[in-house]
Amino acid sequence: MVMSDDEILFNAVRDAWRATQPHEEFEPDRTLADAGVDSLKAMELVLRIERVLDRKVPYALLTAETTPRSLALGLARGGCLAPSVDKPLLFFMPNINGHPLNMVRSWQAVVEEMQLTLVDAPGFNRPRALVADLPATAAEVAAEIARRQPDGDIRLMGYSYGAALAYEVAGQLQAQGRRVAFLGLIDLLPVRAIFLRLAYALCSPAALGRKLAARLPRLRHIFNTIEEWTKTKTKFEVMDICNQHDIPVGPILSMKEIAEEPSLRATGTVVEVDHPTRGKYLTVGNPVKMSDSITEVQRAPLIGEHTAEILTEVLGYSAEEYAAIKSSGAITPSEKKETEAA
Repeated sequence: MVMSDDEILFNAVRDAWRATQPHEEFEPDRTLADAGVDSLKAMELVLRIERVLDRKVPYALLTAETTPRSLALGLARGGCLAPSVDKPLLFFMPNINGHPLNMVRSWQAVVEEMQLTLVDAPGFNRPRALVADLPATAAEVAAEIARRQPDGDIRLMGYSYGAALAYEVAGQLQAQGRRVAFLGLIDLLPVRAIFLRLAYALCSPAALGRKLAARLPRLRHIFNTIEEWTKTKTKFEVMDICNQHDIPVGPILSMKEIAEEPSLRATGTVVEVDHPTRGKYLTVGNPVKMSDSITEVQRAPLIGEHTAEILTEVLGYSAEEYAAIKSSGAITPSEKKETEAA
């Protein structure tokens, strides 16, 4: 008997669910929340399903209300959270290594008025076959999106590498005459633009720029090239050059540079404290600064420095009682023993 694709998906979800929750009776319409599935169990469930199906399972399908049946249906629909004819499609592109569970609520908040559907780049279901050339990958994704939505405005969203991919896909779709009505980029610096600016800063924009545009298979070459370039300059020279090209970069200061940096003193990030035995020294200032709550960083007290104050002013011992306590050796070595030792 040949099973349908839907049956294969449901059986994979059922078997993974049973293996993940061996002490719970399998109920196809029982929610994750009711079954007591936490984030770690959800991760285990996903990994078990992926092993059987040899494909990525979108974490966006996992919510508190997910059931085995709805999970299988979601996989059958290619990753849609829920079918809806009233909401426009929002095509979401994940990171290479999937997308963390803690992103789900963010996605759902953003897509309240849209229907989220996952679009994995070629090779995402089998990472070893991942297509590394960004423009070529985007062309395949753009073709898939056009197939799923042949007309109307396109809405795109991506996370990390998926955000860089979504940006490239948007450009290609617009070049084809399609209107991109929404483009959401999560956890992304303008990666491709930054790398091309970096190529320009390294004084070889043509050759290196082409390599950086398809940087994934050439990361070692890129890192080596940047390292050789930075060896010829100070970190402040590197920062000045990169800032001219809007490349986000900053120096890692040594302890000596931190101590001598005037801006850190001016903002109270580093403060100077006077100590009766070790002299003046630098320490970290209060990171929380409020206009009506000025704080002053003070040195740590010496051992026993405030004992007399606490005993007499806080606990109410008289001067005679304090003298007796002190001479007994309870707070200091006994004066009698010191005399005998002398």
